[in-house]
Amino acid sequence: MNRLRSLGLVTKLTGLSLVMFLLVGGLGVWLASHKVSQVVEERLQTLILMATRMTAEITQDTFSGLSYQIDASGNVTDAVWDGIPTFSNHTMVDEAKKTAGTHFSILRWDDARGDFFRMTTSIFDEAGRRWVDSPLGLDHPARSYILRGERYMGPAVLFGETYSVNLIPIRDLSGTVIGILCNFVPETVLRGDLRSAEIQGIIGVGIASLIGALILFLANRGLLRPLGSLSQVLERIRSGDSTVEVPALSRQDEIGTFARGFEDWRRSVVETEAMSEESTRREAEQSRVVRDLSDSLARLSGLDLTAAISNPAEDPFPVRYEELRQNFNGVVDMLAETMVMIRQIAGSIDSGAAEFNTISQDMSNRTETQAATLEETAAALDELTASVQSTAENAANADTQMAENGRQAEESGQVVHRAITAMEQIEQSSRQITRITDVIDDIAFQTNLLALNAGVEAARAGEAGKGFAVVASEVRSLAQRASESAREIKRLISQSTEQVEAGSALVHETGSALNRMIERIHSVTTLIADIAASAREQSLGLSEINTGVKQLDEVTQRNAAVVVQSTTSSDALHNDAQKLSETLLRFVVPAAKEAAKRAPEIRLATPARTPEGFQPIPIARTGTHDSAQQWEDF
Repeated sequence: MNRLRSLGLVTKLTGLSLVMFLLVGGLGVWLASHKVSQVVEERLQTLILMATRMTAEITQDTFSGLSYQIDASGNVTDAVWDGIPTFSNHTMVDEAKKTAGTHFSILRWDDARGDFFRMTTSIFDEAGRRWVDSPLGLDHPARSYILRGERYMGPAVLFGETYSVNLIPIRDLSGTVIGILCNFVPETVLRGDLRSAEIQGIIGVGIASLIGALILFLANRGLLRPLGSLSQVLERIRSGDSTVEVPALSRQDEIGTFARGFEDWRRSVVETEAMSEESTRREAEQSRVVRDLSDSLARLSGLDLTAAISNPAEDPFPVRYEELRQNFNGVVDMLAETMVMIRQIAGSIDSGAAEFNTISQDMSNRTETQAATLEETAAALDELTASVQSTAENAANADTQMAENGRQAEESGQVVHRAITAMEQIEQSSRQITRITDVIDDIAFQTNLLALNAGVEAARAGEAGKGFAVVASEVRSLAQRASESAREIKRLISQSTEQVEAGSALVHETGSALNRMIERIHSVTTLIADIAASAREQSLGLSEINTGVKQLDEVTQRNAAVVVQSTTSSDALHNDAQKLSETLLRFVVPAAKEAAKRAPEIRLATPARTPEGFQPIPIARTGTHDSAQQWEDF
């Protein structure tokens, strides 16, 4: 593979062209051979069919007992022969061979030996004897076709040589296959010429490929020769020779494009060398700039704000970096002015922090007083809330008891209602009993009349009716007693009815009184419920007020804590301002003494004092639950 890569471009192109010639030529030879093979097969079949028709016609002219038909493809079919004779003269098949140009045989079926045997044939064996009385063979490929009465056209091997054969079955008048008309020709007659043509084609393609490769080699060598000169130019430019002359610049093809590309590269190399010299000079200037800038930065890191970059006449600063020097010096000057201003501002901050510390201390004292007052208010609201809650609970209990009384009164009213119902039922029963006594009185009256009539009839009867008269007298006296008893019962029931009506009236009055009492109990219950609801609302309102006061107390304590933090922060700010002033004194600025004189004096703020007579009053907290933790935060 490495050896192949080391070959020249001309050799590679020539070899590739030779391979392409061989591939294309080989493909053409194969296609031509395939096409010629198809033509040979068609000619072979045409020759066999034509020979078959000619030999059949010659046989029919010799033996009139043979008849046949020609199908659409030109082949002989339906060959019928009343009997195939035994041939003692074989002149016919020899003449047929000369006329048709193919071998010709006639075979007859032998039942005793179970095969077809050649009666006459134009073919001879290896010893030069005519090959008559030879069998078709049990392994012959056409045997099965012939036995089925079908023709066979295809290859067959005789004496080690391949023949193309066409076998036509012969039938007798009854339709039984009795023989074969056989035409065959050696395939080497046509296929040998085909093989020779293939070999000649391959040789021609090879010679043409070699000639084409030689022509391409010479053409590539002439066309690509400038590439060798360009390769030498490339090596000289790589070695550092930028004065070399590039050839083929005027060509308009790809080689001219490569040459112009090499020329541009050569010019870029010349420009790069010039730029390298300019870069060396600029590096010297940059080293000078970096050195001066480093020295000034070192002085600046030492808090010397007079560290400006100078521009001496004997060694002037590079002109290209003059703007950088001026900008650096401007930054240093601006930083010096800023430091002076910061000193003044630090003094002002220190003074303001001292005043703010005094104000914060005063606010802290006032916040503590306010927190104590809110604590007392929260305690009083807690007691008031507890009292209102107790009142609300008592009102709720009274409401519950009145509701129970109302329920009992309603139950009593229901009992009275049931008593009224019972009295009405008793009154109805009395009326029914009165009606029954009336019926009994009527029955007694009717019985008395019947007894009177019976007595009259007994008197009329005389002696015969005496006994019946006694019975009638007893029935009459019994009816009279029953009538008197019914009147007495009616009188007693009337008295009982009057008493029941009086009792029912009293019960009705009692029910009305109970209803009025229930209505009044409901009214009282409603009033007590309203009182309980108002007490609950007052309790809720006081709870919300108490919660607000507690929150206000917590906010006040947080404000006090914030004030303490503000006082601490003001002290820290005062200390930081003093430290800042001390730190700023370390900077060296132009005219430092004059700046120090102009700077304001740093004043030490005195601690804020508590007003005389102020004494926080500790009060036990009752309005909040986490008082200990909140006072600890405070």
